[in-house]
Amino acid sequence: MGRGDSPQRRREHRDRRPFTGFKSEQMSSTMAWLLVIAYSAEREVRRMAEIWDEARVQRYIDDGIEESLNLDYKAAGALAKTDRKRREITKDVSAMANSDGGFIIYGVSEDENYKHLPGQIDPVNRKDLSKEWLEQVISNIRPKVDGLLIYPVPIGNSNTDVVYVVEIPKSHTAHQAMDKRYYRRFNFESVMMDDYEIRDVMNREQHPQIELDFKIIRSRFISSDLSGEHETEPQFRLEIHATNSGRVYAQHTDIHIEIPPKLQHSNSYSLWDEPETDAKPMHPGRRYQVRVVALSNDFDCILLDDLYLKWIVSADNAPKSEGNVAFSAIKVSDSTVRILHEPMNID
Repeated sequence: MGRGDSPQRRREHRDRRPFTGFKSEQMSSTMAWLLVIAYSAEREVRRMAEIWDEARVQRYIDDGIEESLNLDYKAAGALAKTDRKRREITKDVSAMANSDGGFIIYGVSEDENYKHLPGQIDPVNRKDLSKEWLEQVISNIRPKVDGLLIYPVPIGNSNTDVVYVVEIPKSHTAHQAMDKRYYRRFNFESVMMDDYEIRDVMNREQHPQIELDFKIIRSRFISSDLSGEHETEPQFRLEIHATNSGRVYAQHTDIHIEIPPKLQHSNSYSLWDEPETDAKPMHPGRRYQVRVVALSNDFDCILLDDLYLKWIVSADNAPKSEGNVAFSAIKVSDSTVRILHEPMNID
């Protein structure tokens, strides 16, 4: 089905079959060599983090990026040298750490008409409220939140106007705010945790925490010879990486992937009923590439609405985790490989 088909026609032709896992057949040595070149070209930019600056903060506002489990906006008034505000700061930061981690942006007000949407930049005066002061307030959280970072973002040409972006990692234990209570993120707010929730967070120390991330690569191969340049049709592959975000070593990891049949490459076959074990140990804090899966050459023409990747992960004695990701939400990156064919010398 193409992108221009009517909704009714798409519904009539939508594939209702259950998801089926797959693995591409072994690639030819030539294609494998080309993919190695593509990986090398991407290696330098793959892990680069986006810089926090005024343009990025403004982009969040212009794009209307809503508050979520991992994002919270706070106006400048949220920072003040009062006991009440200090308690609120430790409450919000500890709640983010106890949940899934994320960002708190101090210096962006909420939209007056649409709750949870960013309104405008409302800068903090860094002379009155310095980065060091904010760090000192956050240090009242017990135990300390390891890996927390604060980015001061200068605003305009002022020497004093700043936005503070606090990056908070997902924690491996429960953190207590200044008021001796435990909080988590829920419905855009910081709410008190129940006893069982506190115990669940503390149990993160006991098992590996395996997290998956996905990227789709659109590869173009351009060959050059005496007659000029020749470009092949783009090919698509899904790269799957796993990160052990916990503090416990993972000896064995089982990863199962299900992908809709219409997105499968023609040379794929099902392996959903087969064990798919990654015997390689996964060390805490390390990221590993665990799958490279060929996708349909028609990927660009397929309507991705309602198409999901389903995953299941088991690691040692940790509880099984599973979920799904919309294909429309997976980032697509372009890769170009140039091949030069030199003329042969015939004696």
